[in-house]
Amino acid sequence: MDYEGKYFPDEDDAELSKGKKIRKKILKYSFYGVVAVVYIITMIVLFSNCEPDMYKEVTFTEEAIKIYNSAPDKFEVYRVFPKTFMNYDGSVQLDTVAYTPTANEMEFGVKFNKKLINGDKKPSFTVVDTNGNTYTSVTTQEDRGGRYIYYRISFTNIKLNLEDNIYINPDNTSKAEGEGEAFDTLKFSFRIEYADGKAPEELDVFNSNTAIEPMSFKPN
Repeated sequence: MDYEGKYFPDEDDAELSKGKKIRKKILKYSFYGVVAVVYIITMIVLFSNCEPDMYKEVTFTEEAIKIYNSAPDKFEVYRVFPKTFMNYDGSVQLDTVAYTPTANEMEFGVKFNKKLINGDKKPSFTVVDTNGNTYTSVTTQEDRGGRYIYYRISFTNIKLNLEDNIYINPDNTSKAEGEGEAFDTLKFSFRIEYADGKAPEELDVFNSNTAIEPMSFKPN
């Protein structure tokens, strides 16, 4: 680079021999070629790993949409911010977890690394609570991109104890501060079971201390 910031200044070309000029051009265009290849590879990686819209798009089931259409103004939806939104190595991640007490449904966006799947054996997803109840998925959307499989999964017949939550009912804040994790009431977890015998994993989703807030919702 010269003092003007040029990598390949041309003002001295007249003084160079034909062979040096050729070598200079080869070096110049090789440099540009490398830059172009790096840029193209970077763009390919970025686009191949783009998260699909369905991963973060709340839809709920057809039954929930019927309830919504019957009384849109009375259809409540909350966004839940799970205490544990990914497993220990980040190979499983949760996003845009939504809950509607109007239809008793909970929906998850799940980002799942392909390396966790053994052949065609896909994992199964459930929601479990501390009372021993297990909720199975009723709808699942799937998409793929780069190293990941993306799911949008809905579960029905779930009733979160919203009134015990400190973000819904601030009166419980003093209890939570005094008892810490003991003030846990009913807890819900997202459970992943692998078909190849690997130990199941659970991500804590909701309890009395979990952040939760109302969110707008309108079906597509």
